[in-house]
Amino acid sequence: LMVATFAARNIEPRYARIGQDVVFRKGDPSSCHDLVRVGAHRATSVVIMMSHADMEEKSLSGGHSEIVDNPVTIRTVLALRNILYSNGMVVKTFNTDLRVVVHLEKSCPFVSAMNIFAPDGRQCLYAQDMMFAINTLLFRCAGKPGLSRVILSLINFEEQAFRSRPSRQLKAGPHGEVGWCTGKTMREAMLQNCWSQSILVGCDDRQQVNNSNDGYGLGIAADPEHVIAEDDLLIFISITSSPLVEVAADTLAEFEAEAKSIAPLPHARSVLMNIAARAKVVRAKPGRHVMVCGWRLEWHANPKQFGRRLRDIASALPPGSSITTINKIPLSDFGELVRSSGLALVVSDISADEKPLFEDGNGPWDLDNHVRLVHHRANPANYY
Repeated sequence: LMVATFAARNIEPRYARIGQDVVFRKGDPSSCHDLVRVGAHRATSVVIMMSHADMEEKSLSGGHSEIVDNPVTIRTVLALRNILYSNGMVVKTFNTDLRVVVHLEKSCPFVSAMNIFAPDGRQCLYAQDMMFAINTLLFRCAGKPGLSRVILSLINFEEQAFRSRPSRQLKAGPHGEVGWCTGKTMREAMLQNCWSQSILVGCDDRQQVNNSNDGYGLGIAADPEHVIAEDDLLIFISITSSPLVEVAADTLAEFEAEAKSIAPLPHARSVLMNIAARAKVVRAKPGRHVMVCGWRLEWHANPKQFGRRLRDIASALPPGSSITTINKIPLSDFGELVRSSGLALVVSDISADEKPLFEDGNGPWDLDNHVRLVHHRANPANYY
């Protein structure tokens, strides 16, 4: 199966040798004994994906395991914690570069209790709520055709994609020096890295102590004045995990000329915002009309989550757009949910012909003064 998968993705066997580069072991990931047998305590990275086992556990319990979501995932993390912390020799040789990524189908309130920390206090466990991530992408891409393809191409690890490595490991600069970015600001590293077919897009402070408070912060599009430390993870878009450095004389001259022309610009952010504002006036886009069919039970319990989903859609829509929801919720109840969603909504002016369709104060609404929200009580699955 893996040989066929590698062949389909044009991965040559010499780069992924089964049994040497890619090793399979049979065992129970939630068993401390099996984790010790495979040497989990020597791993530099651990990915825990037990969502299928979580669903099986729920099925075996007759659906009553909802009291504790992700039960097998929690057992697996606790088993890994046990082998990392219970053995004195393992603690002494703790891998300072350890990263444990946990795939969650549902949000887990016990993540903080089962966290894993390195001896120096650095957080090693990162829980990813995939349901939240997928919902966010789904609703944000609904109002922007093509955005889903762009995001997929950047996160699928094929060709140009998001990648990251510590600053101390990356070659950059006019002479391709290892660790050249260390000590430089993000602005300097972006303009003078001399990378070929790669672009620096962000930075993550692994020590989590240097977060900026000026509105930029770290991550994608990080603070341009942030000084890069040797342990900072640099986020870049590239075909490979190690960007190639272009050291040709003519290319270096182009880099230097561009850096000199861009770096001294005062108030660069305000200049870009003014250009974007003028572009909106010149090339006004026609309104888009998005329909949301159905309803989720979580939105009843947490209306603000529903508000965030609406905000995700509206953020990508031009003026004159609309969002129409169709489900079986009565208009009065929907109005209460909307008012509890945390959104700044204003009841729209409606014509005399529309008044019979809406109760007082229950729609339609204007969201952010440019998107109209309309609700209809109906069955979206009804063909007739």
